Amino acid sequence: MSAKLSVTLLPLLALLPGLALMSQETQGQEAAQELVVTFGSLRYTTPSGQDQSLQAKYLRKISLVRSDDGRASWLELFFQNGDYVYVQVDSVTFYQATTTTTSAKVLVNRIGKDELGWPRVMQ
Repeated sequence: MSAKLSVTLLPLLALLPGLALMSQETQGQEAAQELVVTFGSLRYTTPSGQDQSLQAKYLRKISLVRSDDGRASWLELFFQNGDYVYVQVDSVTFYQATTTTTSAKVLVNRIGKDELGWPRVMQ
């Protein structure tokens, strides 16, 4: 059985000790936070209860999007092949590598809705 780290989105960056956490000041906004996380796979659950699993090796970057009202949590997923997904989620679980998955280093950051990658991701 694989080990897992299950977290809610908003405190994710604070709950991952021992990882290099970098801050960048943005103009008139809360500091943007990003770190590199090594994991084997990611599973998220949508508000409708649907589970989706992804292997880390296919991901280039994950953005945890702060909601304006503090209720909705969103993920922005940037894939190695250029694909992009923006999805509302209830929970996110990071799994360590197993015999069937390999670990990969993925950039994870926390952003506001005004910093979304879409439509810039297509340029």
